Order: sequence, then C-alpha cells, then structure tokens
Amino acid sequence: MAGSLTERRVLAGDEVDTFAVSCRTLSAYLTEPVNFLKLDIEGLEADVLEEARDHLHQVEQIFCEVHEESGAAGKRLARVLGVLETAGFDVHVGKSHSYQQLTRQRPTKYVGASYSAVLWGRNRHWSRP
Repeated sequence: MAGSLTERRVLAGDEVDTFAVSCRTLSAYLTEPVNFLKLDIEGLEADVLEEARDHLHQVEQIFCEVHEESGAAGKRLARVLGVLETAGFDVHVGKSHSYQQLTRQRPTKYVGASYSAVLWGRNRHWSRP
C-alpha cells in the first residue's frame, strides 16, 4: 500500500520520508505476448494503463486492483475501464475482499468513501503470434 498509504498519511498531516527511485514504463515490458498481467499498484492503475494503451494488444488476460480515494466519484475506475474497453477487453468488476467484508452489512454507508475494486479482463481480440 505504499502509494495510496503515503498519500493518506500526507493528507492526515503525518511526516513522510520520500526516496527517489528509478522506474520503467509498463509499455517497455509489453514488447511480446503476455498471457496474464497483474496490476496492484496502489492508485496509479489508470496512469500506468494509459501509458501502455498502445501495447495492451499484447496482453491476453488482466487482473487489476483499483484504489479510489474518498470523494473521487469513481473517476479512476472509469479511466481504467475506458482504457481496457478501448483496448478490446471484456471486463468484470467486483469489490476487493477487504472492501466486501467492510460493506457486507451496510453498503450504502460507504458510498463516497475510499474503496478498492478488482477487475478481471480478457482481450476479445487476442491471438498469439
């Protein structure tokens, strides 16, 4: 939970140490076919998928956990779904296990709060070269 945890800690006024690290784009890894891509990157799902959008044809199946911040009205989830739909994926959406447990009794109590969703997708145009 590094990325989303850090953001929450900063918003809460806590002191947070930061470190510069090098990173690579997802598209750099999608130069050949990928059977299964798993993304659990704590809030940057939409940004990473948008960067890799022209290479997602290389992916057969995807699993992605999407973290939405309180008051965001599903914007991050909508961006992820838009990228995957444009890339030719059929997608199912569900609640993450922890969010499912939290909302089991009174789901409407948590509408508008931070949540995490899970997506499973299959590329309907997939063909292995």
